[in-house]
Amino acid sequence: MPVDVVGDKDGISVFDLKLQKTEDFQKFSLSDIPKERYKSLRKIVKTNELGENTSLVVATFMVATGMMGKGEVPDYTKLIKEGLEINKRPSINESSAGCARWLFQAKTLYPDKLPEFLNKDDYYSWFCTRINSFSFSHFNYQDLDDFIEITRALGLLYPEKVRQQNLYWHEPVKKKLEDLMEEFQGRPLNCLIAASYRIIFPEDDGWKKYFPSSHWDFLKENLSKIGDSKNMVGMALSMYIVSADQIKVTDKRLVIENNKTEKNSEQLIPERRKY
Repeated sequence: MPVDVVGDKDGISVFDLKLQKTEDFQKFSLSDIPKERYKSLRKIVKTNELGENTSLVVATFMVATGMMGKGEVPDYTKLIKEGLEINKRPSINESSAGCARWLFQAKTLYPDKLPEFLNKDDYYSWFCTRINSFSFSHFNYQDLDDFIEITRALGLLYPEKVRQQNLYWHEPVKKKLEDLMEEFQGRPLNCLIAASYRIIFPEDDGWKKYFPSSHWDFLKENLSKIGDSKNMVGMALSMYIVSADQIKVTDKRLVIENNKTEKNSEQLIPERRKY
């Protein structure tokens, strides 16, 4: 999986940065993460000082954004398999965020091993049924967490199937995402929902009317105040996805294209390597 970033066409990266010098970049940039925080995140991955689960969450973000190479992070294969075993597909009324999260991490870090992680389970049909079943008339945050994680996993794991025309769940799910974005406008949750929208509907820009550019200053200030590393990288990854000029999902990776200048981002990213 990738690792190498910024313009190295030989690198295989889950997320590709394409940087071109244009106007000032007002949205989220990797350089918005302070150097000391970046060093702290690398240490969490390298040392497992906060536990293997936190290390995996942070590593997924670091590899996804090209801030670390896949060869720099520990092998999480066993951990992910154990997590999927524990979080096997629950019933339609139980939380499924954990299962979706493990699969998102598996595809991000080990796309070539994805069949091994899926273990012949038909997650596609189950995820489609699950996201179509959500009703937010009696809202609760567990349902929202499930909905966000499943839409991301579905879009990342099954890009070809998701792109098929006139699927029964397309319009209902899109309407739910838009209604939630309208409900949470001006709050950090709005960014998490918008990122899910962009992953599952990468060619659709309907999310934009619920996400004004004025949100960015607030979101960046909020990000700087998040102490918990898992929560911080979760928000940072969502901001990174929403700030992109274009999103593409392939069978190997999520491609994020930014055609704006990332000022000083090279100072954060270690010397490029090929694996």
